[in-house]
Amino acid sequence: MVDVTQSARCFKVAFKPSGGASTKAVCENFGSFKAGVNSNEAFIVDVQFSQRNDPKSLIVISKSNGETLLQLFEVREKSSGVNMFFLKNMSVPPEPIFRTIEWVCEKQWRTTDQISCICMPLKSFISGQASFQFVVVASEKRMITVNLENMKEFGYYQDFSMSVDRTGFQSPQKKVKLEYDEVKPKSDVVGTINSCCLSPLGNILAVFDSNGALSLFRLPSILEQTLPSIQNAVLMLEYCLVSGINSWDILPGLKAGIVDAVCEKLWENYSLQPQHVQQFHYSRLLTLTLCLYRLVPALSHKAAYYSVLQTLYYVYSALKSFLRPIDLTNQERGPAENLTAILQTKVNEYGNDIDKVLPIDQTRSFTIDPNTLSTLQPIIQWVGNTVLRILASVPEGKQRGKGLLTEVWKDLKILNMFRELLVLIRTWGVFRPMCLPVFCRNESQDIVAKLFQLLTRLVVNPEIDEAFIDDCCQLQSQHLVPGIPIINPAIGIASPLLYQSSLPLEICFGDSPSYYQPFSKESISENVNWLEPPQCVDVVRQIYLGKSQPAAKQCSRCSGSTLLNGWARSAAIRSWEMRWTSHCPCGGMWLVQKPGCLVASG
Repeated sequence: MVDVTQSARCFKVAFKPSGGASTKAVCENFGSFKAGVNSNEAFIVDVQFSQRNDPKSLIVISKSNGETLLQLFEVREKSSGVNMFFLKNMSVPPEPIFRTIEWVCEKQWRTTDQISCICMPLKSFISGQASFQFVVVASEKRMITVNLENMKEFGYYQDFSMSVDRTGFQSPQKKVKLEYDEVKPKSDVVGTINSCCLSPLGNILAVFDSNGALSLFRLPSILEQTLPSIQNAVLMLEYCLVSGINSWDILPGLKAGIVDAVCEKLWENYSLQPQHVQQFHYSRLLTLTLCLYRLVPALSHKAAYYSVLQTLYYVYSALKSFLRPIDLTNQERGPAENLTAILQTKVNEYGNDIDKVLPIDQTRSFTIDPNTLSTLQPIIQWVGNTVLRILASVPEGKQRGKGLLTEVWKDLKILNMFRELLVLIRTWGVFRPMCLPVFCRNESQDIVAKLFQLLTRLVVNPEIDEAFIDDCCQLQSQHLVPGIPIINPAIGIASPLLYQSSLPLEICFGDSPSYYQPFSKESISENVNWLEPPQCVDVVRQIYLGKSQPAAKQCSRCSGSTLLNGWARSAAIRSWEMRWTSHCPCGGMWLVQKPGCLVASG
């Protein structure tokens, strides 16, 4: 409770169960304080907690005599002794010391600016200490960042102006600006700051003005004063990974030179965790790593690696989950585990022949409903297209030494996962040929068996010889390699736009700037097989949406698209689609687009 003058009373409210479904609220006095310093003219403007989880520390803004005073109040226990006269005349002597609660002004900071609002970081990563910073927004268009430890300014933004003229921004801080109205070449309309807000981790400051404009500022992290930038970024990203907080506000603050080191440190720390912890966080770490690598065009080959690995992980888990043991009495392992063990331990027995892996008399445990197989054909087609694309990239990647998919065909884990899926597809194709992948070819050939043969040779002998390169080149001449988009480039603010364009950026709401090109052919690789013109692919169902695009949802981070209304005809494909109802596989939110308004994701 705050008085309009200079005093404030605090109360402690607790909710306790009172029996049954009812709850009782208990309100206790928690002390009071007066703002200002020896002035009866001071009055309180704003009161906020210094931390969300610390109710014993308050930030108080008060005005007096043309200046603004910012004070940090904290709760202290005050001990009071009892006079001996009262102790002698009591049958039961009380405690010799009484403890009372009082608010004490620990620190203060003065300024002549008329502060309109303040905002505090919602999270402190250092236990036992207050957050390092908060932002003060003044009506004179000056923003000041103050350190709570010593109440001194360590950052500011002078002459804050919401003019849309690009030349009007002169700031040491890097700033990203968003305009809701049409961007005009010059404007004399200057807005005043209405409110501000910090992102959950305190890296991005959002400021709204009276003209309806939103400005985003990239702030120094609260840990930069004590930790190196790489360790700081890893700590916050791991916190997001474990807590579930969106990591978007960390991405704009990362420098391009430390992205690779940050990702390597994340995976290094991940490998030290117990097995059950690794399984729980694996998919989220894949998504986070992919978002990081998409920021830097020079690391597009690693972004392609994690993009393939992420989709493969989801497809691999979904297809193998359909396998159920027939006899539960004598099964030490399920069919999925048996297939993995066979492919890893009996390579020399069956060689490159896919039909020797699972003979016909051993395929009973690997059969599923034929109608379900028909609905899974687009996902199975993705497996065939991706394997064909990987093998077709080997000759050129070997010649140049670096390619978009070089990291993929060098990873034995990915190759073995694809081999297992090819065995499943081959087995299912015996019972339901309609589920097999379809390719454009100039001669009849068992493409699934050929792909499995080449992958097995690559697993047994990772050293690529001339005979293997000749087989891959022959594969390209006999089959049309699909030009599927491997990477959906990052769009928006947390994208290569931060490193390719000069700041501040001026972006009109709902309209991509003309100077923004997420990935060019030269920035990724010289041997990328791009679709000309780009085509929209459903990132969930793995189908082409065609030229006459229906109503669909589009991701706000990677421009990936999916149909607005599903066409699930089985429980298996329905569960697959429901997994991505609320968000894109990359973690971005869906935006509903009108028919024909999709932007190609490739």
